[in-house]
Amino acid sequence: MKKTMWKRIAALLMAGAMLFSIAACGGEEVGSASETLNGSEISITVASHATWPHRDDWKLWQYMSEATGATLKLTSIPQEDFNTKVNLMLSAPDTLPDLLHFALKQALDNTANQGALLAFDDYEELLPNYNAYMESLPKATRKDLLAQRRSADGKIYNAPAHGTDLVNSRAWLYRKDIFEKHNLAVPTTYDEVYEVAKQLKAIYPNSYPVCFRMGFTGIRNMGAQWKPYQSFDIYYDFDNEEWRFGSFEDTTRDMVAWLAMMVKEGLCPPNIVDISTKGWEELMMSDRGFITLDYIVRLDHFNLLMAETNPEYELAFMAPPAGNELGLHKMTNASVDATGYAVCNTGKAQNQENAFKLVDWMYTEEAEELLSWGKEGETFYVNENGNRRFILNTPDDTPRGLYGVGSFGLYQRMNPEAYAASYTEKQVAACKLAAEYQEENVNPMWWLSFTDEESDRRADLDLEIGSYAQEWIGKFISGQLPMEKWDEFVEGSKELNVEEYIEIYETAYARVTE
Repeated sequence: MKKTMWKRIAALLMAGAMLFSIAACGGEEVGSASETLNGSEISITVASHATWPHRDDWKLWQYMSEATGATLKLTSIPQEDFNTKVNLMLSAPDTLPDLLHFALKQALDNTANQGALLAFDDYEELLPNYNAYMESLPKATRKDLLAQRRSADGKIYNAPAHGTDLVNSRAWLYRKDIFEKHNLAVPTTYDEVYEVAKQLKAIYPNSYPVCFRMGFTGIRNMGAQWKPYQSFDIYYDFDNEEWRFGSFEDTTRDMVAWLAMMVKEGLCPPNIVDISTKGWEELMMSDRGFITLDYIVRLDHFNLLMAETNPEYELAFMAPPAGNELGLHKMTNASVDATGYAVCNTGKAQNQENAFKLVDWMYTEEAEELLSWGKEGETFYVNENGNRRFILNTPDDTPRGLYGVGSFGLYQRMNPEAYAASYTEKQVAACKLAAEYQEENVNPMWWLSFTDEESDRRADLDLEIGSYAQEWIGKFISGQLPMEKWDEFVEGSKELNVEEYIEIYETAYARVTE
């Protein structure tokens, strides 16, 4: 009842706001943000990242305010509490800010489905810079970028971020210092991973040479090394143009059998399916874990963290090992940046117009310069080779923590070089290597949008099918069930509504691709 009432109220407010915008603009091109936002107050709510907590005094917020003439009223919410707090706002619409910065597509879709956000498609007259920038991108890039942003009604409710290609890239990583110390060859196949893990176990008896956290995510990211685009759960097979559910495939059986063998021989942690991040970090930082599969930005995380206590410590990029006779040295492509600003349907027409104009400014060259690099002499300098470098006060400083570079709410059109420069040179070099092995397409499961009815049914099926698959597979890996029972596991899945689950994804995908 509340959701229906909110939708009706929101629709009326949205219609009124649109009429106001059309009347105010009179069909003429809108001026720059600095000309039209001077003196305006715009309220912004962003998530605060646990690693780089939000700060109101970041230089980039200052530059945004100075360039646009707007006073920014900033509110931050811890990332883990963001969805809960936004849901509370929806129950009292007068608490909504002018702009909400979303980090997750699903949260954005849930809010948009309730009528709490305004579609960019309906306010194009306020977005000349946004439209021009989108048109400047290669056709294929633009098509993918916009498709990944569309909600179930076919409209876009949050501004697409561009230039942040490092986001979400994953890779195999290994302890280069340990391998060199013991003259060990870097493995290129899963069989070789097994063999080198046995050698490491002999040298370090208390170790679990191969370890990663979020076990089922690890299995998902192993898939591309065994079969193109394969995933542990739902995935789109781009080669055959069909949706599939991977848990019951022979490919998953082979990966699970490999992990079960590794656990049985003490080469992987016995709790690899549900090991905590803290437990995994302790292995990786104490000469008890040597090969892992995680976000590639973990290179900086561990190398910088260990620099003082163990200067020889070096985690490095490792080419993905081939899983079988197909010889696939590929990584799952999860490099989709779902972050972006959404304009809230507050019913305050002038505020809404100002919010769109501020986001539109973020697609200008001026904004790209200020929100990527900042100002010369204040946030960056040019070295003797003519290259820009961020000004850092201590070895532990980062451009993100010091100035806000690449932080939530402080980019839409990002200079890729600046984004890369916010990491160490080793990190950037590793990311370039990783890009060579990444699959061409992103699994659409990461960005697809669903109607309320689809979302509700999908959630039920997620629980039904996912719980069944994870319970059995977890037991296979831990050794509680022998692999000989795999056929029994697959046979039991036939009683589940797997086809209906796949059909929901087929329908949602068709909406944005046909």
